[in-house]
Amino acid sequence: MGFGGYPSSLVIQIILNSIIDLGTISTLRYLKQAEAEGVRTPNLRYNLGVTHYRMGHYEEAEEAFRLLAEYPDWRHLALYNLGLIAEARGDRQAAVDYYSQVREAAGGSGAGQRAAQKLEELTGEEPSPAPGRVYSELSAAAGYDDNAILASEDGAQDVSEQGDLFTELYGLTSVYTSGDGNDGVRLDANAFTRLYASKTDYSFSSLSGDISRHKEYGPWRTSLGVGAAVELAGSDLFAVVPAAKLKGERSFGAYTLELSNTLNWIEGSGDYDHLTGVQNQLTVRLERDIPGGETYAGIGAEYNDRKDLSDQGEFFSHSPLRGDIHAGLDYALTQRWTLALSGQYRKSLYPDENRMEIDGSITEDEREDDRILVSVRGEYDVSRSVIGFAEYTRTDNDSNFSRNSYESNRFLVGMRWTI
Repeated sequence: MGFGGYPSSLVIQIILNSIIDLGTISTLRYLKQAEAEGVRTPNLRYNLGVTHYRMGHYEEAEEAFRLLAEYPDWRHLALYNLGLIAEARGDRQAAVDYYSQVREAAGGSGAGQRAAQKLEELTGEEPSPAPGRVYSELSAAAGYDDNAILASEDGAQDVSEQGDLFTELYGLTSVYTSGDGNDGVRLDANAFTRLYASKTDYSFSSLSGDISRHKEYGPWRTSLGVGAAVELAGSDLFAVVPAAKLKGERSFGAYTLELSNTLNWIEGSGDYDHLTGVQNQLTVRLERDIPGGETYAGIGAEYNDRKDLSDQGEFFSHSPLRGDIHAGLDYALTQRWTLALSGQYRKSLYPDENRMEIDGSITEDEREDDRILVSVRGEYDVSRSVIGFAEYTRTDNDSNFSRNSYESNRFLVGMRWTI
Protein backbone atom coordinates (compact mmCIF):
# COMPACT_ATOMS: atom_id res chain seq x y z
CA MET A 1 0.00 0.00 0.00
CA GLY A 2 1.10 3.57 -0.62
CA PHE A 3 0.30 6.98 0.79
CA GLY A 4 -3.05 7.38 2.57
CA GLY A 5 -4.01 3.75 1.95
CA TYR A 6 -3.74 4.03 -1.84
CA PRO A 7 -1.76 1.43 -3.82
CA SER A 8 1.60 3.00 -4.71
CA SER A 9 1.02 2.73 -8.44
CA LEU A 10 -2.34 4.44 -8.04
CA VAL A 11 -0.77 7.31 -6.10
CA ILE A 12 1.77 7.94 -8.87
CA GLN A 13 -0.91 7.86 -11.56
CA ILE A 14 -3.20 10.26 -9.68
CA ILE A 15 -0.35 12.74 -9.14
CA LEU A 16 0.67 12.65 -12.79
CA ASN A 17 -2.88 13.11 -14.01
CA SER A 18 -3.49 15.96 -11.58
CA ILE A 19 -0.29 17.82 -12.53
CA ILE A 20 -1.00 17.93 -16.24
CA ASP A 21 -4.74 18.47 -15.58
CA LEU A 22 -5.56 16.67 -18.82
CA GLY A 23 -6.52 13.33 -17.31
CA THR A 24 -9.53 14.22 -15.16
CA ILE A 25 -11.59 11.32 -16.47
CA SER A 26 -8.67 8.94 -15.97
CA THR A 27 -8.14 10.30 -12.46
CA LEU A 28 -11.79 9.63 -11.63
CA ARG A 29 -11.46 6.08 -12.95
CA TYR A 30 -8.45 5.37 -10.73
CA LEU A 31 -10.14 6.92 -7.70
CA LYS A 32 -13.26 4.80 -8.21
CA GLN A 33 -11.02 1.77 -8.60
CA ALA A 34 -9.42 2.53 -5.25
CA GLU A 35 -12.86 2.95 -3.69
CA ALA A 36 -13.97 -0.39 -5.11
CA GLU A 37 -10.86 -1.96 -3.59
CA GLY A 38 -12.00 -0.82 -0.14
CA VAL A 39 -10.08 2.44 0.29
CA ARG A 40 -12.16 4.80 2.49
CA THR A 41 -9.61 7.39 3.57
CA PRO A 42 -10.24 11.16 3.82
CA ASN A 43 -7.68 11.62 1.03
CA LEU A 44 -9.84 9.56 -1.29
CA ARG A 45 -13.02 11.45 -0.35
CA TYR A 46 -11.26 14.76 -0.93
CA ASN A 47 -9.85 13.80 -4.34
CA LEU A 48 -13.19 12.34 -5.44
CA GLY A 49 -14.90 15.59 -4.51
CA VAL A 50 -12.31 17.71 -6.31
CA THR A 51 -12.45 15.58 -9.46
CA HIS A 52 -16.25 15.55 -9.61
CA TYR A 53 -16.27 19.33 -9.10
CA ARG A 54 -13.87 19.86 -12.01
CA MET A 55 -16.13 17.75 -14.21
CA GLY A 56 -19.27 19.65 -13.16
CA HIS A 57 -20.72 16.66 -11.30
CA TYR A 58 -21.94 18.78 -8.40
CA GLU A 59 -24.21 16.17 -6.80
CA GLU A 60 -21.41 13.62 -6.63
CA ALA A 61 -18.96 16.27 -5.42
CA GLU A 62 -21.39 17.35 -2.69
CA GLU A 63 -21.80 13.78 -1.51
CA ALA A 64 -18.03 13.28 -1.30
CA PHE A 65 -17.48 16.49 0.69
CA ARG A 66 -20.40 15.73 3.05
CA LEU A 67 -18.75 12.41 3.86
CA LEU A 68 -15.43 14.21 4.27
CA ALA A 69 -17.02 16.64 6.75
CA GLU A 70 -17.55 13.71 9.14
CA TYR A 71 -13.78 13.65 9.77
CA PRO A 72 -13.00 16.39 12.36
CA ASP A 73 -9.58 17.18 10.88
CA TRP A 74 -11.12 17.74 7.44
CA ARG A 75 -14.43 19.40 8.39
CA HIS A 76 -13.49 23.03 7.67
CA LEU A 77 -12.01 22.21 4.27
CA ALA A 78 -15.07 20.12 3.39
CA LEU A 79 -17.47 22.92 4.36
CA TYR A 80 -15.44 25.42 2.32
CA ASN A 81 -15.74 23.22 -0.76
CA LEU A 82 -19.47 22.73 -0.15
CA GLY A 83 -19.66 26.53 -0.30
CA LEU A 84 -17.93 26.48 -3.70
CA ILE A 85 -20.45 23.91 -4.95
CA ALA A 86 -23.35 26.04 -3.70
CA GLU A 87 -21.88 29.04 -5.55
CA ALA A 88 -21.51 27.02 -8.74
CA ARG A 89 -25.18 26.04 -8.47
CA GLY A 90 -26.23 29.64 -7.98
CA ASP A 91 -27.33 29.13 -4.36
CA ARG A 92 -25.79 32.26 -2.87
CA GLN A 93 -27.36 31.96 0.58
CA ALA A 94 -26.20 28.36 1.05
CA ALA A 95 -22.67 29.40 0.05
CA VAL A 96 -22.73 32.27 2.56
CA ASP A 97 -23.90 29.86 5.29
CA TYR A 98 -21.07 27.41 4.58
CA TYR A 99 -18.40 30.11 4.45
CA SER A 100 -19.73 31.68 7.66
CA GLN A 101 -19.40 28.35 9.47
CA VAL A 102 -15.80 28.00 8.34
CA ARG A 103 -14.86 31.58 9.23
CA GLU A 104 -16.40 31.35 12.69
CA ALA A 105 -14.84 27.96 13.48
CA ALA A 106 -11.46 28.31 11.75
CA GLY A 107 -10.71 32.00 12.40
CA GLY A 108 -7.30 33.10 11.12
CA SER A 109 -6.35 29.67 9.76
CA GLY A 110 -5.88 29.12 6.05
CA ALA A 111 -9.42 27.79 5.59
CA GLY A 112 -10.82 30.60 7.72
CA GLN A 113 -9.03 33.29 5.69
CA ARG A 114 -10.23 31.82 2.40
CA ALA A 115 -13.80 31.69 3.72
CA ALA A 116 -13.56 35.31 4.89
CA GLN A 117 -12.38 36.34 1.43
CA LYS A 118 -15.33 34.54 -0.18
CA LEU A 119 -17.76 36.22 2.22
CA GLU A 120 -16.28 39.58 1.27
CA GLU A 121 -16.79 38.79 -2.42
CA LEU A 122 -20.38 37.64 -1.92
CA THR A 123 -21.59 40.15 0.66
CA GLY A 124 -18.99 42.92 0.83
CA GLU A 125 -18.41 41.96 4.47
CA GLU A 126 -14.79 42.39 5.53
CA PRO A 127 -13.27 40.12 8.22
CA SER A 128 -13.40 43.10 10.61
CA PRO A 129 -16.12 45.37 9.19
CA ALA A 130 -17.31 47.09 12.35
CA PRO A 131 -16.02 50.67 12.73
CA GLY A 132 -13.26 50.81 15.32
CA ARG A 133 -12.57 47.09 15.29
CA VAL A 134 -8.90 46.37 14.62
CA TYR A 135 -7.51 43.49 12.57
CA SER A 136 -3.81 42.77 13.06
CA GLU A 137 -1.32 40.27 11.72
CA LEU A 138 2.25 39.59 12.85
CA SER A 139 4.92 37.27 11.47
CA ALA A 140 8.49 36.39 12.37
CA ALA A 141 10.87 34.29 10.26
CA ALA A 142 14.50 33.31 9.94
CA GLY A 143 16.35 32.12 6.89
CA TYR A 144 19.40 31.97 4.65
CA ASP A 145 20.12 33.84 1.42
CA ASP A 146 22.99 32.42 -0.66
CA ASN A 147 23.48 35.73 -2.49
CA ALA A 148 22.50 38.47 -0.07
CA ILE A 149 24.53 41.11 -1.91
CA LEU A 150 23.19 40.13 -5.37
CA ALA A 151 26.73 39.58 -6.61
CA SER A 152 27.11 39.04 -10.34
CA GLU A 153 27.80 35.61 -11.72
CA ASP A 154 31.36 36.56 -12.67
CA GLY A 155 32.02 38.39 -9.40
CA ALA A 156 35.18 37.80 -7.42
CA GLN A 157 33.47 36.72 -4.19
CA ASP A 158 33.14 33.09 -3.25
CA VAL A 159 29.67 31.74 -2.53
CA SER A 160 30.51 31.68 1.16
CA GLU A 161 31.21 35.42 0.97
CA GLN A 162 27.93 36.19 -0.79
CA GLY A 163 25.52 34.33 1.50
CA ASP A 164 24.21 35.32 4.92
CA LEU A 165 21.66 34.42 7.55
CA PHE A 166 18.77 36.82 8.11
CA THR A 167 15.64 37.42 10.16
CA GLU A 168 12.37 38.91 8.92
CA LEU A 169 9.65 40.67 10.90
CA TYR A 170 6.35 41.85 9.46
CA GLY A 171 3.25 43.43 10.94
CA LEU A 172 0.05 45.00 9.67
CA THR A 173 -2.93 46.67 11.30
CA SER A 174 -6.22 47.55 9.60
CA VAL A 175 -9.25 49.37 10.99
CA TYR A 176 -12.39 50.90 9.52
CA THR A 177 -12.90 54.37 10.93
CA SER A 178 -16.38 54.36 9.39
CA GLY A 179 -18.56 51.96 7.44
CA ASP A 180 -17.28 48.71 5.96
CA GLY A 181 -16.11 47.18 2.68
CA ASN A 182 -19.32 48.21 0.93
CA ASP A 183 -19.03 51.87 1.86
CA GLY A 184 -16.38 52.96 4.32
CA VAL A 185 -13.01 54.45 5.15
CA ARG A 186 -10.08 52.27 6.21
CA LEU A 187 -6.71 52.95 7.77
CA ASP A 188 -3.80 50.55 7.19
CA ALA A 189 -0.31 50.45 8.64
CA ASN A 190 2.49 48.07 7.64
CA ALA A 191 6.02 47.47 8.90
CA PHE A 192 8.66 45.13 7.45
CA THR A 193 12.32 44.51 8.13
CA ARG A 194 14.90 42.02 6.86
CA LEU A 195 18.06 42.05 8.99
CA TYR A 196 21.17 40.24 7.75
CA ALA A 197 23.51 38.80 10.36
CA SER A 198 26.81 40.10 8.96
CA LYS A 199 25.99 42.01 5.76
CA THR A 200 24.07 44.68 7.62
CA ASP A 201 24.47 47.22 4.80
CA TYR A 202 22.10 45.05 2.76
CA SER A 203 19.39 44.95 5.43
CA PHE A 204 16.12 46.61 4.44
CA SER A 205 13.22 48.13 6.40
CA SER A 206 9.97 49.82 5.47
CA LEU A 207 7.19 51.55 7.40
CA SER A 208 4.04 52.63 5.58
CA GLY A 209 0.54 53.94 6.21
CA ASP A 210 -2.53 54.36 3.97
CA ILE A 211 -6.03 55.75 4.13
CA SER A 212 -8.52 54.45 1.56
CA ARG A 213 -12.15 54.96 0.59
CA HIS A 214 -14.05 51.75 -0.20
CA LYS A 215 -17.21 51.87 -2.27
CA GLU A 216 -19.33 49.52 -4.39
CA TYR A 217 -20.45 50.68 -7.83
CA GLY A 218 -22.74 48.06 -9.29
CA PRO A 219 -20.72 44.82 -9.61
CA TRP A 220 -17.42 46.62 -8.91
CA ARG A 221 -15.80 46.83 -5.47
CA THR A 222 -13.43 49.77 -5.52
CA SER A 223 -10.93 51.50 -3.28
CA LEU A 224 -9.15 54.81 -3.71
CA GLY A 225 -6.37 55.72 -1.32
CA VAL A 226 -3.27 57.71 -0.56
CA GLY A 227 -0.33 56.81 1.62
CA ALA A 228 3.37 57.07 2.20
CA ALA A 229 6.30 54.79 3.03
CA VAL A 230 9.65 55.40 4.64
CA GLU A 231 12.37 52.97 3.51
CA LEU A 232 15.82 52.28 4.95
CA ALA A 233 18.83 50.48 3.43
CA GLY A 234 20.91 49.21 6.32
CA SER A 235 20.70 52.02 8.87
CA ASP A 236 20.54 54.78 6.23
CA LEU A 237 17.41 56.48 4.93
CA PHE A 238 16.82 55.10 1.46
CA ALA A 239 13.69 56.90 0.26
CA VAL A 240 10.40 58.52 1.21
CA VAL A 241 7.61 57.32 -1.08
CA PRO A 242 4.18 59.04 -1.17
CA ALA A 243 1.66 57.13 -3.29
CA ALA A 244 -1.84 57.24 -4.78
CA LYS A 245 -3.62 53.90 -5.22
CA LEU A 246 -6.69 52.83 -7.17
CA LYS A 247 -8.15 49.33 -7.20
CA GLY A 248 -11.26 47.70 -8.61
CA GLU A 249 -12.48 44.12 -8.69
CA ARG A 250 -15.58 42.23 -9.74
CA SER A 251 -16.69 38.62 -9.95
CA PHE A 252 -17.66 36.59 -13.00
CA GLY A 253 -18.96 33.35 -11.51
CA ALA A 254 -15.93 31.41 -10.29
CA TYR A 255 -13.60 34.13 -11.62
CA THR A 256 -12.59 37.47 -10.12
CA LEU A 257 -11.05 40.25 -12.20
CA GLU A 258 -8.78 42.67 -10.32
CA LEU A 259 -7.37 45.93 -11.70
CA SER A 260 -4.94 48.04 -9.68
CA ASN A 261 -2.73 51.05 -10.29
CA THR A 262 -0.19 52.65 -7.94
CA LEU A 263 1.47 55.99 -8.70
CA ASN A 264 4.57 56.65 -6.57
CA TRP A 265 6.84 59.61 -6.15
CA ILE A 266 10.19 58.27 -4.92
CA GLU A 267 12.28 60.82 -3.05
CA GLY A 268 15.74 59.27 -2.84
CA SER A 269 17.95 60.28 0.08
CA GLY A 270 21.70 60.86 0.32
CA ASP A 271 23.61 58.34 -1.80
CA TYR A 272 20.29 57.26 -3.33
CA ASP A 273 19.29 60.67 -4.71
CA HIS A 274 19.64 59.36 -8.27
CA LEU A 275 16.56 57.17 -7.66
CA THR A 276 14.35 60.25 -7.19
CA GLY A 277 11.44 60.38 -9.63
CA VAL A 278 8.13 58.90 -10.75
CA GLN A 279 7.12 55.25 -10.74
CA ASN A 280 3.76 53.93 -11.95
CA GLN A 281 2.69 50.29 -11.60
CA LEU A 282 -0.36 48.80 -13.33
CA THR A 283 -1.57 45.23 -12.74
CA VAL A 284 -4.37 43.18 -14.29
CA ARG A 285 -5.07 39.87 -12.58
CA LEU A 286 -7.65 37.10 -12.99
CA GLU A 287 -8.36 34.70 -10.13
CA ARG A 288 -10.34 31.47 -10.24
CA ASP A 289 -11.78 29.56 -7.32
CA ILE A 290 -11.05 25.84 -7.17
CA PRO A 291 -11.89 23.28 -4.48
CA GLY A 292 -9.60 24.03 -1.57
CA GLY A 293 -8.08 27.22 -2.92
CA GLU A 294 -7.57 29.39 -5.98
CA THR A 295 -5.43 29.90 -9.05
CA TYR A 296 -4.47 33.24 -10.55
CA ALA A 297 -2.65 34.74 -13.50
CA GLY A 298 -1.89 38.31 -14.43
CA ILE A 299 0.19 40.85 -16.29
CA GLY A 300 1.91 44.00 -15.06
CA ALA A 301 3.45 47.12 -16.52
CA GLU A 302 5.78 49.60 -14.82
CA TYR A 303 6.98 53.04 -15.93
CA ASN A 304 9.90 54.89 -14.31
CA ASP A 305 11.30 58.37 -14.84
CA ARG A 306 14.17 58.91 -12.37
CA LYS A 307 17.13 61.30 -12.08
CA ASP A 308 19.53 58.49 -13.01
CA LEU A 309 23.22 58.49 -12.10
CA SER A 310 25.94 60.57 -13.76
CA ASP A 311 29.48 60.42 -12.41
CA GLN A 312 32.71 61.64 -14.05
CA GLY A 313 31.48 61.21 -17.61
CA GLU A 314 29.76 57.88 -16.94
CA PHE A 315 25.96 57.45 -16.98
CA PHE A 316 23.76 54.71 -15.52
CA SER A 317 20.01 54.58 -16.15
CA HIS A 318 17.64 53.77 -13.27
CA SER A 319 14.46 54.41 -15.28
CA PRO A 320 13.34 51.05 -16.66
CA LEU A 321 10.19 50.20 -18.58
CA ARG A 322 9.01 46.86 -17.26
CA GLY A 323 6.46 44.24 -18.16
CA ASP A 324 5.72 40.98 -16.42
CA ILE A 325 3.52 37.93 -16.50
CA HIS A 326 2.82 35.98 -13.34
CA ALA A 327 0.74 33.04 -12.15
CA GLY A 328 0.21 31.03 -9.01
CA LEU A 329 -1.74 28.38 -7.15
CA ASP A 330 -2.90 28.36 -3.51
CA TYR A 331 -4.14 24.89 -2.66
CA ALA A 332 -5.22 23.16 0.55
CA LEU A 333 -3.58 19.74 0.60
CA THR A 334 -5.40 18.79 3.82
CA GLN A 335 -7.39 20.53 6.52
CA ARG A 336 -4.21 22.05 7.99
CA TRP A 337 -1.65 22.01 5.16
CA THR A 338 -1.69 24.58 2.35
CA LEU A 339 0.68 24.75 -0.63
CA ALA A 340 1.35 27.98 -2.53
CA LEU A 341 3.22 28.03 -5.85
CA SER A 342 4.02 31.22 -7.76
CA GLY A 343 6.13 32.30 -10.68
CA GLN A 344 6.94 35.51 -12.54
CA TYR A 345 8.79 36.48 -15.68
CA ARG A 346 9.80 40.16 -15.90
CA LYS A 347 11.37 42.04 -18.80
CA SER A 348 13.15 45.34 -18.06
CA LEU A 349 14.24 47.78 -20.79
CA TYR A 350 16.29 50.88 -20.03
CA PRO A 351 15.67 53.33 -22.90
CA ASP A 352 18.64 55.57 -22.07
CA GLU A 353 22.06 54.23 -23.01
CA ASN A 354 24.47 53.54 -20.19
CA ARG A 355 27.88 55.10 -20.74
CA MET A 356 30.82 53.33 -19.08
CA GLU A 357 34.59 53.36 -19.26
CA ILE A 358 35.95 49.83 -19.74
CA ASP A 359 39.70 49.26 -20.17
CA GLY A 360 40.27 52.92 -21.00
CA SER A 361 37.56 53.16 -23.69
CA ILE A 362 33.98 54.46 -23.48
CA THR A 363 31.21 51.93 -24.11
CA GLU A 364 27.57 52.90 -24.67
CA ASP A 365 24.68 50.44 -24.67
CA GLU A 366 21.06 50.09 -23.50
CA ARG A 367 20.59 47.72 -20.60
CA GLU A 368 18.12 44.83 -20.89
CA ASP A 369 17.24 42.40 -18.08
CA ASP A 370 15.21 39.19 -18.00
CA ARG A 371 14.25 38.02 -14.53
CA ILE A 372 12.60 34.75 -13.55
CA LEU A 373 11.32 34.31 -10.00
CA VAL A 374 9.70 31.15 -8.62
CA SER A 375 8.50 30.46 -5.10
CA VAL A 376 7.22 27.43 -3.18
CA ARG A 377 5.55 27.97 0.18
CA GLY A 378 3.99 25.54 2.63
CA GLU A 379 1.74 26.58 5.53
CA TYR A 380 0.45 24.60 8.50
CA ASP A 381 -2.46 25.73 10.67
CA VAL A 382 -1.12 25.28 14.19
CA SER A 383 -4.28 26.72 15.73
CA ARG A 384 -7.19 29.03 14.93
CA SER A 385 -4.91 32.08 14.85
CA VAL A 386 -1.38 30.68 14.41
CA ILE A 387 0.16 29.47 11.15
CA GLY A 388 3.63 28.04 10.61
CA PHE A 389 5.26 28.40 7.20
CA ALA A 390 8.34 27.55 5.16
CA GLU A 391 9.31 29.11 1.84
CA TYR A 392 11.89 28.74 -0.91
CA THR A 393 12.42 31.50 -3.51
CA ARG A 394 14.66 31.28 -6.56
CA THR A 395 15.61 34.40 -8.53
CA ASP A 396 17.56 34.37 -11.80
CA ASN A 397 18.35 37.74 -13.39
CA ASP A 398 19.99 37.72 -16.81
CA SER A 399 21.35 41.04 -18.10
CA ASN A 400 23.35 42.13 -21.13
CA PHE A 401 25.55 43.89 -18.53
CA SER A 402 27.29 41.00 -16.82
CA ARG A 403 27.67 42.83 -13.53
CA ASN A 404 23.86 42.94 -13.26
CA SER A 405 23.38 39.20 -13.83
CA TYR A 406 22.89 37.21 -10.65
CA GLU A 407 21.26 34.16 -9.11
CA SER A 408 19.77 33.92 -5.64
CA ASN A 409 18.27 31.14 -3.50
CA ARG A 410 16.46 32.13 -0.34
CA PHE A 411 15.04 29.83 2.35
CA LEU A 412 13.01 30.84 5.40
CA VAL A 413 10.78 29.38 8.10
CA GLY A 414 8.54 31.27 10.47
CA MET A 415 5.24 31.77 12.26
CA ARG A 416 2.30 34.09 11.61
CA TRP A 417 -0.29 35.27 14.15
CA THR A 418 -3.65 36.95 13.52
CA ILE A 419 -5.23 39.09 16.21
